[in-house]
Amino acid sequence: MRIRYRILTGQMDRREFANVAEDIDTRGYSAEPEEDFRSPLSLLLALFETPRKVIECDGEDELSAVQAMLRDGRMGSHDLVDSGAGWGEARDFEPLAETCEQVERLARKRRLKRRVAIVVLSVLGCLGIWLAAR
Repeated sequence: MRIRYRILTGQMDRREFANVAEDIDTRGYSAEPEEDFRSPLSLLLALFETPRKVIECDGEDELSAVQAMLRDGRMGSHDLVDSGAGWGEARDFEPLAETCEQVERLARKRRLKRRVAIVVLSVLGCLGIWLAAR
């Protein structure tokens, strides 16, 4: 079975980022009354406020190849697929639903392990600082 797919990725437009950073008024939040637009706070706010441009990558391949792309992380469960019945998310397409669930389950396990490692390292770091201060 051949499936058309569209991988959507967002990328920040650097020219638009500069415009947004220039437009953000951080004077009320800053200790310096005459700061220019490159203050750290305005740059941080511009990261969240800058619109992203969507980059599409279209293709067509067999079901097994699309499943492999999902497993490899080259395609996400929110990307679009079409088998002839119209476009929809990969996770809503029945032949790919199980693969998407497996991929999402593995991603959740990885995130949980990462968070646990961060907590353990933070506790160990605090304990080391506390012991060094004694």
